[in-house]
Formats: sequence, C-alpha cells, structure tokens
Amino acid sequence: HFKVIYRSIFLILFLLIVSHCSGGGDGGSGRGVTNQGLVTLQGRVDDGLSMSPIANAQCRFTNLKGDQLATVTADSRGEFRLYTPLEMQGWLVCTPGGFPNLALTTFVSTVGAVAGGILPANGLEEVSPGSTVIAEMLAQMLGQIAPSDLPARKAELVAALQADDPDLTVLVKAGTDLFNAMQQQQITA
Repeated sequence: HFKVIYRSIFLILFLLIVSHCSGGGDGGSGRGVTNQGLVTLQGRVDDGLSMSPIANAQCRFTNLKGDQLATVTADSRGEFRLYTPLEMQGWLVCTPGGFPNLALTTFVSTVGAVAGGILPANGLEEVSPGSTVIAEMLAQMLGQIAPSDLPARKAELVAALQADDPDLTVLVKAGTDLFNAMQQQQITA
C-alpha cells in the first residue's frame, strides 16, 4: 500500500520538476528562445557565383519603415536561422564580415505564417546579388503598389529570373559582378 503512495508522490514531484524546468518563461532574463508570436526564417547568404556562401555575414530584419526587428550571424556555410515577428513584411539585409556598407538584401513577409513555423516551408531564403536586385525593384514599387501586393510581385520577379528573363538576367549579372568586384577589392566605404 505504501509503495503505491510513494510511487504516486514521486511521480507527481517528478512531473512538477520537469514541467517547471521546461515550460515557464525565463523570468525576463533574455536567455533562451521562445517561439510564441515568432516564426523562424531560415536562409543562406551567397555572392551569386555558383552558390558561394558568405560565412559569418551579419543579417538584420527590418520592417518596411526600416525599424530593426531581429538580428543573426550566418554560420560558416552562410546559413542562418532568424526568429522574426508574425504578420510583418520587411527587408532582410546581410553584410559580409568587415564590409558594413556592402549589403545584400531580400524582401521577406511573415504575413499568414503560424507561430513556431519555419519560412520558407521548403529550402532556404536566398540573400544574394539576385535577391538584392529584386528587393530594390520592390522598394521602388512600394509607392506604386500596396504593401500587401509585395509578396506576389516578388514571386513574379523570382519566376521571371528563373525563366531567364533577358532584362532581369542582365541586371542580376551586373549586380553580381559589382558586388564581387567590391568585395574582392575590399571596398568598405
């Protein structure tokens, strides 16, 4: 009879300890990552030349107004995981180490994502000279189209680039050449 009581007490205490350790908040310490109200954005920074990664790039996610929402450093493969707020649209800007003024950009939208989810659902968000050309085009369109239309317009431009649209391909090649020349010449200003 006592074995059942002791076992029950032990089990209750064990569950209380485990739930306390794994569940609650971190007391506002800033440690740990919670995905409440956040989505994980996974991506890769590369220089546009045969998918050459940019190791240790510093990346920041800003809303359309330019307010910084999150930051991360890419790993040695140029890959990163960034926790961003839901229902936001903005710019993911990555700079190679030692080149704070040489930036690669992409447009990102977390509108419609689920808390704790991962974007994109398949693959990695590309941050490259090609995505920078598309992001610049979207930034210029911002005054002409509604912000809610930006994700669809980005998808159209990416599809056009993948279909080798001649005008877009020339722009991306020029952007890739310019970015790499500036990085190789170590132009930091």
